[in-house]
Amino acid sequence: MITRPARSLLPSLSLLACAAGCEPAGARAPTTLDAGARIAPAVRVETQVLAARDFEERIELSGSLEAKQDATLSAQSAGTVTSLLELGDHVAAGALIAQLDAAVLKANLDQAKAMVQASEAALALAKDNHHRQQPLLEKKVISPLEFENIRAQLLRSEADLAQAKANEARARKQLVDTRIVAPFAGRVEHHFIKTGEQVSPGAPVVRITNARVLTVKAGVPERYAADLAPGAEARVSFGAYGLEPRTGRVGFVGGAIDPKNRTFTVEIELENEDGRLKPEMLVKLLLVRAKHENALVLPLSAVLYDDTGATVFAIEKADGMARAVRKPVRLAVDSDKEVVIAGGLQAGDEVVVLGQSQLNPGDAVEVVTRHSGRPEAP
Repeated sequence: MITRPARSLLPSLSLLACAAGCEPAGARAPTTLDAGARIAPAVRVETQVLAARDFEERIELSGSLEAKQDATLSAQSAGTVTSLLELGDHVAAGALIAQLDAAVLKANLDQAKAMVQASEAALALAKDNHHRQQPLLEKKVISPLEFENIRAQLLRSEADLAQAKANEARARKQLVDTRIVAPFAGRVEHHFIKTGEQVSPGAPVVRITNARVLTVKAGVPERYAADLAPGAEARVSFGAYGLEPRTGRVGFVGGAIDPKNRTFTVEIELENEDGRLKPEMLVKLLLVRAKHENALVLPLSAVLYDDTGATVFAIEKADGMARAVRKPVRLAVDSDKEVVIAGGLQAGDEVVVLGQSQLNPGDAVEVVTRHSGRPEAP
């Protein structure tokens, strides 16, 4: 009779040991055999040890950047554009950006000046005549009617001079209006017309911006109307632009609710000396609504919900093993994927933050990573 050798268990145990080192949090650890009995596997989890820390309650918003100084300059006079600065040119406040043909208007101004001179001469003659005829009236050499005509001529001369000066001022203003100048220091961003083209009064000619100081504008839901005031801290991040986040403070808080979307406006100024920020960029804005001291904070993902309310899995030692215990908790405020625990836990408790969806009360656990629960250094 041929007997077969007993089958070795070593290869199977070796495979189980290899698998144990490759399982992620939430997976079951390999089973062990003890006198033929099967022991429930341990679940691999990540935990956080609760520690009191300061917590900022934040409001997350989407906004956009706008240049604080951004103007579209229009023609104030009709004419042909004779010169125009190039796109990208930097200008000082008051510098000439565009010039319209001013030949006709310059001639009009010269004519108006000549009329002023003629009116001044006529007025001088009328005054002299009035002065010389006054004694003759007193001596009754001329009649009151003749003197009244002389006085009327003086009044007409004064009116003519006033009219001539008004015409000169108007002609001068029309000539000045052929010049389009920068209202502030900035950069030429857009042309609405080309050199040689005709423009009419009010037609846009050029856009100029100053992007050294930008404003973040965002709409805040009306439920936060009582929580924000000028000076509130703000953090601005730039998503896909690859720029480092920047901090600032709220400079303006709108006092009216927009009936279309039930929000009010906030503005935050950002310095942009390096020029890396551009108007119309979309940004993510975090506003500090409130600060809480000595708070117990967990990731929102660590909290489970059922018919009884919010619960977490805490780790407790039992029978020499770490086991999962489900505990009801009372939540306070949440912000930026974190939540403040208002009751049910205390500092030093160890809570499962990854792998909890695989747990049942009383399950044995193996902690593969233990987090401190304190904020990381910036």
